[in-house]
Amino acid sequence: MVVARVEETVRVAPDRFLHLVMDIARYADEVDHKIRPVLWSERDGDTVRFACRPKLVGLRQPKVVQWVRRRGNRIDIGLEPRPRNRIAHATAQFRAGFEFRPVDEGTRVIRTLEFDFAPWAKPLAEPLFDRKLEPEVREEIAAAKAYLEQ
Repeated sequence: MVVARVEETVRVAPDRFLHLVMDIARYADEVDHKIRPVLWSERDGDTVRFACRPKLVGLRQPKVVQWVRRRGNRIDIGLEPRPRNRIAHATAQFRAGFEFRPVDEGTRVIRTLEFDFAPWAKPLAEPLFDRKLEPEVREEIAAAKAYLEQ
């Protein structure tokens, strides 16, 4: 399993960061280049579903359909079940999210991505993701911080 976990303090209220993430097209355009292009998105209350062609660890991935769900001061992210994401589910289990904790300086953001690769993909994917995923997540959170604090 590969886990990338990045913590950063951002000088904004938690709701500002939460609202940015829930506007997935804007988040992709302004902050998270890993999920570009966003092909479509739809929001229903505290849940967003969207399709994208992610680029992770330098490799363009097949199209995936993900869900983003707000639960208080956290956001959980996952893949829609089969038959959508057939290739992604055959390759790895994926979980991601954000936790937002108010602190004196603003918000402590904890960003996590987890990939548990299928046995056939593990020898190739795990070393690559182990080296490159956390720096990509650090870039994402640095971009979010710069965008929100401007």
